Amino acid sequence: MAHAFFLDSSALVKRYVHEEGSGYVSALPTNSDDLLYVAQIAGVEVVSAIARKSLSKTISKSRAQSAILQFRTDFNGKFVVLATSSSLLEYAMQLAETYALRAYDAVQLATVLTIAKHVTSLIVTFVCADEALNKVAQTEGLAIENPNQHR
Repeated sequence: MAHAFFLDSSALVKRYVHEEGSGYVSALPTNSDDLLYVAQIAGVEVVSAIARKSLSKTISKSRAQSAILQFRTDFNGKFVVLATSSSLLEYAMQLAETYALRAYDAVQLATVLTIAKHVTSLIVTFVCADEALNKVAQTEGLAIENPNQHR
């Protein structure tokens, strides 16, 4: 059975900026049958996170530009990008209300839960570096991997 790794933005940034957990995320997928899923909103979140790292001087401006360019290339070719729909946003609102989640976290979680519930031919793992969001994901029955726990 194929494996699907859904990378939320906190994990996805680690593919483009070296930080704790980067090695784990960069090694995904683990075999040729595995798929890498991302939410459509991750495009905005990842570009924003990398640009903010440049602004705060965590990385150089040229490194940020290079990372964003590589991410944009991968976003359009390496990942299965899951579109946001009105029904997905309604689900995200329900999750936000139930768990008091941040807005984009609720959308990320709604997206991965939708995949896990409707694509039963895949083993779905939520890859996320946010402990609070991981706890909610586990409560909702998802398998999780926190890249920060992989050295």
